[in-house]
Amino acid sequence: MAFIYEELGTAERKAFCKSLGWKSWNTDQLAILTKYDTWCVDEQRAMYLMDIGGNDNYEVPNYTDFYYKGRFIRMITGRSYICDEKGYAHLTWHIKNMKIPASVWEDRDIIVEAIFEAFAATVDEDFVTSKAVLECEPECVDHDYNGN
Repeated sequence: MAFIYEELGTAERKAFCKSLGWKSWNTDQLAILTKYDTWCVDEQRAMYLMDIGGNDNYEVPNYTDFYYKGRFIRMITGRSYICDEKGYAHLTWHIKNMKIPASVWEDRDIIVEAIFEAFAATVDEDFVTSKAVLECEPECVDHDYNGN
């Protein structure tokens, strides 16, 4: 049980993502996904994390979604990084807002831990480490953006 950071790649993966009902950050439309989009996936636990888009400034925040038990947890996130003395970049995801549907609210501790796990897996050729920092209290909402 581990998250893997990867490109969506195949048409089958794109179709699977679309079937989950991922919504765009700025409309009520399904997110437009390309084979180059990345996600963190733990297929054994059916948990998925995807950076949906936006921007890292205050006018247009960045949105990241976590899929858990058929529900979407939408987060407003920001990113920062530092370089160590050897020149390696270390990424920090700042979770500024987290909306958890009431139907999975009792699992919020499990959800938050899994989100931290998934963000830690977002390493690539640019970043040697990645972590998440929760800068808010999770918020219970009636349902996710798909009405679940």
